[in-house]
Amino acid sequence: MSYTPVLEEAFQGLERETLLILAQLALDKQYAAGTILCRQGVVEDTFYIVVEGSVAIVQELDDGQERLLAMRRPGEYFGELSLLDDTPRVATCVTASDTRVLEITGESFDTILRESPTVAYAIVRHVVRMLRENDRVAIEDLGKKNRELRLAYEELSQAQARLVESERLERELEIAASVQRSLLPTRLPQYDNYRFASYLRPARHVGGDFFDVIELDRVHVAILLADVVDKSCLLYTS
Repeated sequence: MSYTPVLEEAFQGLERETLLILAQLALDKQYAAGTILCRQGVVEDTFYIVVEGSVAIVQELDDGQERLLAMRRPGEYFGELSLLDDTPRVATCVTASDTRVLEITGESFDTILRESPTVAYAIVRHVVRMLRENDRVAIEDLGKKNRELRLAYEELSQAQARLVESERLERELEIAASVQRSLLPTRLPQYDNYRFASYLRPARHVGGDFFDVIELDRVHVAILLADVVDKSCLLYTS
């Protein structure tokens, strides 16, 4: 299989003689979908050119989440950055489908760079585009996280305001309940033939009921039951 068209697409403007040398140095490899070709954080010395299929460039963030940086398809390449400065991979490259690639080792890559300035220029230009794209994605992610943080702060502020209001209302209800209890009699009159008892349970914090037993004279007693609002339960026996 001739890889010259693929190489011509990857390195536009490259001399045909250099393309032939590049094709001779490249190793033809096939990988099943889901195969990791290079791993983030690992120093490797292989440069990849996609012939068939596709490869996902995925970066793991500090919080453990993964971000898709790009997809590489036929005629595109990846892995050149670590070859240029011999640093660990900045992302993990995994085949998104059954994929055929051309692999160029670090030693062969150095030879090509020395013998073909055009290749060097094409690769540097690609690196610059990739860095700009990564910066754009990073800025978009930061903007998204900033918007999410601002929204979370607003929701937290609203929740805090509701909590303060709820606590204030709760305190006011407790005061109202205390005032209501202070208005009710603590002891009821008792007689030889009659006994008075009472039980008041508001349906909520405060009820609108009121009661009292008032001794009018030695033989007459007034029983007062007042239902100001509903929702309370008043039980009494005599």
